[in-house]
Amino acid sequence: MRLSLGLRTLAITGATLLPVLGVLAYSEYTLRDSRQREVEQLALSVARQAAIELDRLAAGAEGVLQAIAKAPVVTSLNEELCTRYLGELKPTLPHFTAIGVFDKDGYSRCRSDGLVTTTSFGDRRYFQDALAAKGHMVIGEYTVSRVTGKPSLPFALAIMAGDNAVGVVVSAIDLDWLGASLRARKLADNASLTIADRNGTILAREPQPHRFVGNKIPDQFKSLLTADTAGTVNVRSQDGTDRVLGYVPVSEAPTGLYVSAGISRNDAFAAVNTATRRNLLIGLCAGGVSILLGWLLGNRLLRGPVLRISETIAGRRAGNEDLRTQMTADQGDIEALGAEIDAYMDELNRARVEREQGEQHRTMLTHELSHRVKNLLATVQAIASQTFRSGSDFKLSLATFNERLTALGNAQALLVLDRADAATVMEALSSATSVFEADRGARFRLNGPPIALSSEAALSLAMATHELCTNAVKYGALSVPDGVVEVDWGLSEGMFRLRWVERGGPPASPPNRQGFGSRMIERVLAGELGGKAQMRYGAEGFSCIFEAPGAAFTSIKAAGPGVDVD
Repeated sequence: MRLSLGLRTLAITGATLLPVLGVLAYSEYTLRDSRQREVEQLALSVARQAAIELDRLAAGAEGVLQAIAKAPVVTSLNEELCTRYLGELKPTLPHFTAIGVFDKDGYSRCRSDGLVTTTSFGDRRYFQDALAAKGHMVIGEYTVSRVTGKPSLPFALAIMAGDNAVGVVVSAIDLDWLGASLRARKLADNASLTIADRNGTILAREPQPHRFVGNKIPDQFKSLLTADTAGTVNVRSQDGTDRVLGYVPVSEAPTGLYVSAGISRNDAFAAVNTATRRNLLIGLCAGGVSILLGWLLGNRLLRGPVLRISETIAGRRAGNEDLRTQMTADQGDIEALGAEIDAYMDELNRARVEREQGEQHRTMLTHELSHRVKNLLATVQAIASQTFRSGSDFKLSLATFNERLTALGNAQALLVLDRADAATVMEALSSATSVFEADRGARFRLNGPPIALSSEAALSLAMATHELCTNAVKYGALSVPDGVVEVDWGLSEGMFRLRWVERGGPPASPPNRQGFGSRMIERVLAGELGGKAQMRYGAEGFSCIFEAPGAAFTSIKAAGPGVDVD
């Protein structure tokens, strides 16, 4: 996609508006977050207030039932007197559909409405819970009366004779009365208030009670009934309204009842949404004006100088080497760019000379590569001639030759991994010892700072280390299972020192004749690196100490302690 200067100007203008938009967005977020918390607190407060009123209703009902359960006409289970007593008491309790007294088997002994039934209520859960509670009122669940067929919420209390329950007094809250009390609260527009029993059956609901009373709360909301504590949640209610719902679970007072109050999000955020639309319109207008001004000023202050620079470059490309922008740095930033371009054009000729010098350098590198290849071939030839000398076992010589070539290859690999001029002492030693670690386990202990070697020093050190490993396998510490080799190195007072010590092996004695390996060790460590190598043979095993001037080692790649070698 081609971006013209005008589009770039618009992009810059738009970028300058981003902080303003960010501030507006943050302000919008904080406003909505604050309003969300306010609505949540309000919804939870309404739910708690309704729960408190229900708790008061339950407490009042318990007081009534306690008084009835202790009345002599009730404890005696005299049907005539009990019925008259309850009938006189009922008008003072309009929120009860009826009051009844039952024996411990669940058969009705008297009712406030005088109705007689032979049906046992002993299978009702609230009846069984009341007998078990022994004098404490229990709140039942949504129940359809077997006598009147009307739904209600029963309260039950056992009639005690000493420690024994002889009957149960039951009252039932009229759900129509409970719904009317909810309507009297005058809820806000599109708000909701729901009361349900412990099973999630709705006892009262505003609005639309006819649609919800007697039905179960949907499964996705049932977790609210058994929640540990009261809280709030954003939901889409069954009537399709998005609400912030405050809820009180059945575990809180009044125990056994669930209460929730919902506040419509659309209504609660109406003022916030209006302010958002207004601010958005103002922001769009302000942004449009800013973009228009940016376009006009960009064409005048930016596009003209840039076109002049572009034309100058095109002319120079066409062959007019005398063409200049004639701009100076003191005229402005873009003009400073034009002046730099003029200077750049003047440097092109010097760049041609530098390219020629680069070609010469590449030629020199080619010769250097040829020289290294010749040296490598000469090394291979020397290894072959010494390894396959007359009288030696061919298979043994071939194995030795292969190992020496592997060590030579590992050493050469150090020079081509990401650079061709340096490798560390650790890398050179690891490349040589890795062949002997493969089938003998961890037998080498390498310790020293990360000192970088020149390419020649890395190759020489790796080859010499291979020969020391070969001798250790044949005659030294690596020829026995428990033998180990310790290698320490470091720089001190301008001298590089490396110590090779074999431990746990057989006693070492000087060889009868000096073989190729020994000559390579002395030639490489001493001759090629300009140092000296001291080989020691003793009862504790073989050791070698090598010293060389630090000039053979390019640098210390990372800070680390040196190793003093005695």
